[in-house]
Amino acid sequence: MNRAFPLLLLAVACSGAEDGVRVLGPERVEIQWDEAHDSVDDGMIAAIPVDLLAYAAADGSALPHEPLQLSIEGATLATPADILDHGEQWNALSGRDIEVLDSANLLEIDADDMGAVRVIVLVDRFPLIGDCYLPLELVVDAADESLTIPIAPRVLCR
Repeated sequence: MNRAFPLLLLAVACSGAEDGVRVLGPERVEIQWDEAHDSVDDGMIAAIPVDLLAYAAADGSALPHEPLQLSIEGATLATPADILDHGEQWNALSGRDIEVLDSANLLEIDADDMGAVRVIVLVDRFPLIGDCYLPLELVVDAADESLTIPIAPRVLCR
């Protein structure tokens, strides 16, 4: 009986699972939130930085310039270059005024030379059901993987 054949099939099956692009990001992002922040278009937002890393599944090496697509409903996304100090909106997280030059629900961005991406999630309010906040979901799509990162207040019910 030839036992090499099943081992060969196992090796081929496992090697395919290790190929491709993966994204490393936080499992969940929680922020301090107050119901005073819930008004829409009141000049008060939370600018939440989220760091990501694109890497090769096979060996864990960073993938420079890897394209990523990020999307979110109920908030907008910006790059750090799109956020300036001393603007007209108050950042509830930093306690500073900022100006947002550009933001959107969909952002296509390439990783930097080290495979890293920093995105700023701009939250004006979290959705409510009754007295409880619902998390927002940041979706990150890479060539071979989709990652969902919940963004929520630390205290979900007020």
